[in-house]
This record gives sequence, structure tokens and C-alpha cells, in this order.
Amino acid sequence: QMARIQAIQAEESRRIQAAQEALLKDTQRKEEAQKQELSVLEKEAAEIRARIIQLTGTPSDVPMPSLGEAIDIAKWVQGQTGVQPAFLIAIILQESALGRNVGQCYITDTTSGNSRNLAGRLFQRGIHPTRDLPLFIQITKELGRDPLQTPISCWADVGMGPNYGWGGAMGPAQFIPSTWQLYRNEASSRLGGPADPWKIRDSFLAAGLLLRDNGAASSELNAAARYFGAANLGYESTVMRRRACLQTFITHGTMSGECSRLIFVP
Repeated sequence: QMARIQAIQAEESRRIQAAQEALLKDTQRKEEAQKQELSVLEKEAAEIRARIIQLTGTPSDVPMPSLGEAIDIAKWVQGQTGVQPAFLIAIILQESALGRNVGQCYITDTTSGNSRNLAGRLFQRGIHPTRDLPLFIQITKELGRDPLQTPISCWADVGMGPNYGWGGAMGPAQFIPSTWQLYRNEASSRLGGPADPWKIRDSFLAAGLLLRDNGAASSELNAAARYFGAANLGYESTVMRRRACLQTFITHGTMSGECSRLIFVP
């Protein structure tokens, strides 16, 4: 009887050991699968970070940033302004999308405020001739840029009539010269040198300062509407869609196909 008990115990011990070994192998297989999945995700995230984002309104001498570079700059701006990186980049991308829609223009002369796009179309409301044109000439000359060879936004028809609004916004963040003047000194102080609205880092910082003053800390939706200058025209809702995509990528390193189109499609 003792021998039978010992045999039963030995068999039970073998079954337990076999179950433990099977569990260990299953755990190892899952861990290996997780490692492989993580490796794939990390590779995909690295590839996404390396993709170039196209920012309209940037001169040919300013290289386009990768998404990873834009995120790093936006995180630095967050430390300066408190504005969330995903929200800041979403604003810049939205402004760039608007710039692509209306085209890129150049001042035709330094007196009228007329501008002409790359296709040759003339805009008589190219830039406000008294409020913004003198400042634009001053800004470009101080930065060593030719005012007639530096891109600005074209006049955009927003459905309010041919005599409504002006073109003349500068750089990736699309500052009109009179608004840029309000932030150039603070931006220059934080940058440690003259701020340039056509440079990526400078424009990100100035946009962050403006969004800060627009109340981004309490309501990003309202801050986006104020940045655009009007609410309920679809601008701020699209900004928030881009913001959600960017935040998911910053937090989890993943990006859906729809988000990829929102962020990267020119």
C-alpha cells in the first residue's frame, strides 16, 4: 500500500512538473511574441517620427522638419509656454493646410500691397498696405530677406465677399506682420537671438506664446478659434482631430491610417 501511495505521488509530481513546464513554455512564447510585437511597434514609431511634415509658407532655404523633430521642438515650447505639444503641432499643421489651399504668394511691389501666386494670379488684397506691408518690409530686411522673394499667404475667399480680409501671413504659423510684432521681442528673448517667422523653431515658439495668451490652458478649442479669428467654421474641430491623433502617437507610438493622412498628406 505504501508503494502504491508513493507511485501515485510520483505520478502526481510528474503531472505537476509537466504542467509547470508547459506553462513556462507558453509564458516564454507569449513573452517572445510580445517582444516581437514591441519591436515592430518601435520600428513603426521610429519610421513615423522620421517622416517629414510639409509646412506651407516656408522658404526653400529652411528644411522641413520630421515629425519627431517637430515633437521635440513642441515639447521645448511647452516648457516655455505651457501649451501642450500635440495641440501646438495641430495648430501649425492646420495653418499649413490652409496655406496649401490658398496657395503661396509674393509681394509684387513695396507700395500697393498686391501679391501674385505661383500660377500668376494677382491678388489686390495681398497684404494690408498700411497696417502690415511696412512691417513686412521691415521684418524681412532686418532678417536679411528680400521682401519680394519671401513667401506669404494669398488672400483667401472665406465667403464674406471680395473686399473681406487680407493675405500676407508669414511662415509655418501664419502670423500676419502686425501680430508678429506683438510677440517678436518675447520670442527673440527666449530664443537668444532675432526671431524669424519663417524658421521652424521660431514660428513654433511664437504660436505657443499666442495660444498661451488665447487661453489654451483653460480651453484649447476656444484658443484654436481665436487663433483662426472666427469660430464654428470647422477650423477648431479639425485642429482637435489632429490633436487627438498626435497625442495618441506621443503617448503610445501608434498612428492609424486616417491620422497618417491628416498629419502627412500634403
